[in-house]
Amino acid sequence: MLYESALRRRSAELMRQWSALGVSVTRVSNEHHWALKSRMRGGRSLQPLRPLIDIKAEVRAFAGGCDLVTVMGWSTSADPVLLVPMHQLLRHLSQMKSIYRDGFIVFNEPASKVLHIDYDEADGTQCQVIVLSASGA
Repeated sequence: MLYESALRRRSAELMRQWSALGVSVTRVSNEHHWALKSRMRGGRSLQPLRPLIDIKAEVRAFAGGCDLVTVMGWSTSADPVLLVPMHQLLRHLSQMKSIYRDGFIVFNEPASKVLHIDYDEADGTQCQVIVLSASGA
């Protein structure tokens, strides 16, 4: 119950931040939220974190064919899963560090992989692709 309350507060905060950018986002259903988080925990990295040179090109290459993308902060225990219009995500990538301080995750569709964008003070912005588990192992 406390966790759900904290998640609702964080959802409202993120939705306000996106709205301030002029972007309307939607929180995914609780069922979909928990399924994605479970699959993330059972996922495995295809590669180590690597320096990210062009965030827009990386996101476009990963999920560019989608009209809507599923986005979550890297803090999978605290951040809600949101649907964001792809063109708006691409337009506002430079503001993502203020919304998701530690980094964020973009899911491909159908959700079989994620692109993890990591903001690290020492190593700079990095990324990696993670393959999701089939059922949340």
